[in-house]
Amino acid sequence: MGEDPFPLSVSIIDEEHREIERAAVELMNAIVLGAAQDSLIITGDELVRVTTLHFEHEEAMLKRIQFADLTRHIAAHKVILEKLRRVKEKIESRETSAAFHQLREYRALLQQHLQSEDERYREPLNRLAAERGAEPLLPRIRRMGLNT
Repeated sequence: MGEDPFPLSVSIIDEEHREIERAAVELMNAIVLGAAQDSLIITGDELVRVTTLHFEHEEAMLKRIQFADLTRHIAAHKVILEKLRRVKEKIESRETSAAFHQLREYRALLQQHLQSEDERYREPLNRLAAERGAEPLLPRIRRMGLNT
C-alpha cells in the first residue's frame, strides 16, 4: 500500500499564493529600481517557476478531489501563464516599461483568479482535508490579507 499523497495541510496552497505575490513584487521593484538586465531575467524566471509549480500542484490536488470545474480552472491557469510569458518577453527585449505594464496586468488577473476561481474549490478541498485531519484553507480574505 502506497503513501497517501494528500498533504498534511492544504494551506500549502496559500503559502504558494504568497510566494507568487512575493516574487511578483520583487520583479516589480527590480523594474522600478532599474535593475540590470541579468537580474531582471533571473527575477522573472523565479516568478515563472513559482507560478508554474503552484499551478501544477493545485491542479493535482483538484484532480484528487475530482473538482467539477477542473477543465475551466486549468484554462484560467493557461491564460495567466500566457500573460506571464508576455512579461518575460518584454523583459528579454529590454522593454521594461511594457514589462511593468504586463506585470501589473498579470497581478490583476491573478488576484481576480484567487478571488473567484480559487474560491470555488475551497469547500470541496476542505471536506477532504477534514477527512484526513489536515488544516483547511481559510476564506480568501484571511488567506491573502485582503481588506475587501
